[in-house]
Amino acid sequence: MTKLNIVYASEMGTAMDVADKTEAIAKGKGVDVVQFGMDGVSMDELKNMSKLMIITSTTGDGDLPMMGERPQQKKRKQLLGPKLVKQLVQLKLLS
Repeated sequence: MTKLNIVYASEMGTAMDVADKTEAIAKGKGVDVVQFGMDGVSMDELKNMSKLMIITSTTGDGDLPMMGERPQQKKRKQLLGPKLVKQLVQLKLLS
């Protein structure tokens, strides 16, 4: 069975708690699970994950937690492509 990779970004611990609970539920159902903080996983590692769950929370005015901010911007451009990211920013759907 392919393992489920849970990647989380948390500021106050809420998303990390959700990731922990999700991991426990999945393991209880016999799923092989690995959990990472978003700041501890590279883009190359993400590309090689066949089952990926990303759990994140927001802080302040809807901002990403600090542990997800810098990697998120780089990952967004790599996953969506710079042209689409630019269009979404122009439409004010991304900042």
